[in-house]
Amino acid sequence: MLLILNCLIEEKSVNDFNKAMAKHLEDLPVEYDIFRVRDAKSIPDLSKYTHLIISGSGASTLDDNSWDEDLKNIILHFVKNQKAILGICYGHQFLVKTLLGVEHIRKTANPEIGFAKIDIADNELFKGIDAPICCVAHYDEVFDLNEDFRVIARNRNCSVHAFQYKDLPIWGTQFHPEYGVKDVEDMGDEFSKEDPKFKEHFINELDNRDKLFQNKLIFRNFINSSKIHLRPHHLLCIQSYIGKGYSEEFVENMDTVVRSLRENKDQIIRIIEGNDHVCKYCPHNIDGAKCESDEKVITMDKKVLEHLEIAPGEYTYSYLLERLKEKLTEEAFQDICGDCEWYDLCH
Repeated sequence: MLLILNCLIEEKSVNDFNKAMAKHLEDLPVEYDIFRVRDAKSIPDLSKYTHLIISGSGASTLDDNSWDEDLKNIILHFVKNQKAILGICYGHQFLVKTLLGVEHIRKTANPEIGFAKIDIADNELFKGIDAPICCVAHYDEVFDLNEDFRVIARNRNCSVHAFQYKDLPIWGTQFHPEYGVKDVEDMGDEFSKEDPKFKEHFINELDNRDKLFQNKLIFRNFINSSKIHLRPHHLLCIQSYIGKGYSEEFVENMDTVVRSLRENKDQIIRIIEGNDHVCKYCPHNIDGAKCESDEKVITMDKKVLEHLEIAPGEYTYSYLLERLKEKLTEEAFQDICGDCEWYDLCH
């Protein structure tokens, strides 16, 4: 289920965003709830949501707002539990504010209002999209991101128009994929009243309105992004799993992951570096960011990649099973798992 947090302030803007999202989601197989971010405290149960969208806002991420702590906690819940997030404009910046720090947000030297061409990298969020033109409306921007953030879109005015965080289904877009021509016209009317330099900041690179239709694919790709993520050594754990684990919650989660993989061996899974879906309820999981035994498990992960001759990325589970069958000798198993506390149970 999708949770949408509407961070807009003016009632017309709030309603326009809700209508835009309803239009983009109407053909997708997803149920959703929309909450005003100012009412985030009233959300009864975050655990039922698998995806989160955070809207733009008339507020600035450089300022302290009354909802900051609630929004931060919601984001951290989704990150810790490896759940999908899409932050748009203000939401894009607030992800950086939460995960890296407000010092990586600044007033932009080149504000953008209107429609701009966006240069995109090869990324699952942009599957099916070619040379997009999107609504832009921002006076702030993120910058100087660390290696946890992979820049996947930019243009001549903004060096970080989109990012993906830690190869997880967590994205931010500075541009607005949700808005169309009428929305931008209405924005222009408002910005022209408030910004004396509006004409300097206005951009219209929309040479073909039909180009806007493909932006809807961003939401489809986002909703379809809930692939299972596994760190390499957990491929081995899954093969020997017999329903034992650290806690009832851990076992229940592991049961779900293993059942999904065994029932559909042709599904795409993502091999990642760092904590994954199996780590979700592990007592050694430190805030979803790393393991208490990080050095040990990172070494195990590297050995699995070396023995299977694969790299982090997306594979069918059936392909990985073939790699295990072909490459995992008794000697390789001993090399990878010999020091693991579960070795005797798995061997």
